[in-house]
Amino acid sequence: MIKSKIHLYWVLSVLTMPIQWLAYCNATSVNTDSDHLTFEAQVRPILKAACFHCHGEDSKFKGDLDLRLRHLILEGGKHGPAIMAGQPNKSLLLQNIRNGKMPKGQAKLTDEDIARIGEWIAQGAKTARPEPEDPDAVLITEEERNFWLFQPIKNPPIPEPISRIVHESLEASLVQFVTIIDSIA
Repeated sequence: MIKSKIHLYWVLSVLTMPIQWLAYCNATSVNTDSDHLTFEAQVRPILKAACFHCHGEDSKFKGDLDLRLRHLILEGGKHGPAIMAGQPNKSLLLQNIRNGKMPKGQAKLTDEDIARIGEWIAQGAKTARPEPEDPDAVLITEEERNFWLFQPIKNPPIPEPISRIVHESLEASLVQFVTIIDSIA
């Protein structure tokens, strides 16, 4: 049962990587008010793109640190709590990102991403809503579900004048085609 959950999570993570990247780009390009930074909207997409491969997508988390949910970040790993809400300078996560130790083997985070994570911690490391205890319950967040790619496909209504013009044009073409066929026969 545990292996199948881990396998499902891994498969979903791999399949949603393009979506994760687009969500990350969308989250990092949004000009947010500093009053409204939340884990789900501004921080999780950064961590998902840069850190989850070691601290969230596998059954064994490096340093016993799981970054998928805020309360797991507060619990921390083998070096203690990863963040200290309201105290960015005392937060190990931010220190390791700033000094370039993390993410290992990946491109370093941009100054904008680092500043966003620091500001989120300084504001008290808030979440948009209560988090579940089980991190596997949140494979895709509500913010990710609101991404355009997850929206149902809709056929937009064609404005009446355009459909009339297209219909008349097709009808005229059909008459010409039938006339040509009749003349050949």
